[in-house]
Amino acid sequence: MSEEKLPFFEKANQWIRNSVTIRLITIGILLLLMLIPVSMVQDLIREREYRQNEAIEEVSAKWGESQTCIGPVLTVPYNSYTRIKDDEGQLKLIQSREFAHFFPSKLKVDGEVFPEIRYRGIYEVTVYNSHLTLDGDFPRPDFSDWKIDDKDILWNESFVSVGLSDLRGIEEKVILNWGGRSYDFNPGVETNDVISSGISTRVFIDNNDSASVIIPFALALNFNGSSLLEFVPIGKSTQVSLASSWASPKFDGAFLPDKRDITNTGFAAQWEVLHLNRPYPQSFKG
Repeated sequence: MSEEKLPFFEKANQWIRNSVTIRLITIGILLLLMLIPVSMVQDLIREREYRQNEAIEEVSAKWGESQTCIGPVLTVPYNSYTRIKDDEGQLKLIQSREFAHFFPSKLKVDGEVFPEIRYRGIYEVTVYNSHLTLDGDFPRPDFSDWKIDDKDILWNESFVSVGLSDLRGIEEKVILNWGGRSYDFNPGVETNDVISSGISTRVFIDNNDSASVIIPFALALNFNGSSLLEFVPIGKSTQVSLASSWASPKFDGAFLPDKRDITNTGFAAQWEVLHLNRPYPQSFKG
């Protein structure tokens, strides 16, 4: 039967079967229909990620958030004088209290990290408890390069600070062994020049000429945290040794470990950083 004699509906059916445009439209409609379940799955994934982040934040807020350990830092206040002119044009000396900060010559950190799993609904949150020992020594503070008179140095107000991001994670009393003497740390720092969140304690510094030029120190930290554990290498020589039963660590930051051993039962890692590797000095004012 010729095409001219075909019924109308059969002609339309044949045209639909052979039309490229109709095929493209059909494919487009099918693709749009298939995107509906994909979008639903993506929405579910986003919701689960949001809920998981909420669970992590909630547990971390109660247990301890990511921790950055800084210190110890020795700070010695001193009196500074500024010349200004008063309303009558006369020069006057204005006295102000400023701070000089000193970093340790040697800083050694030995620690063990104990990971734990906490649950919030269907979500797992990994947290940790860290036991650290920090020891080393400080050189006796030297103000000669700054030409500050000894009478303006407030030796009896010297203090040592240790920075920790989240003080809520501290589990035990922190005691500083400083040159053979013991001092209890208190919360807070007197100045945030170096450390914005941490603990501090007043210490004795013997500035007599016969005194030792090296002051040894040691302290232990037991604190909780989550997500991250970071250290700032403030020592002229900083050595950090960490061990943990966590079998899949991620080493981040400016320095990768010099040595590391990762097994199915945990890891051990060691770092050594010199003062030449960082962009700040061993002592500074303000």
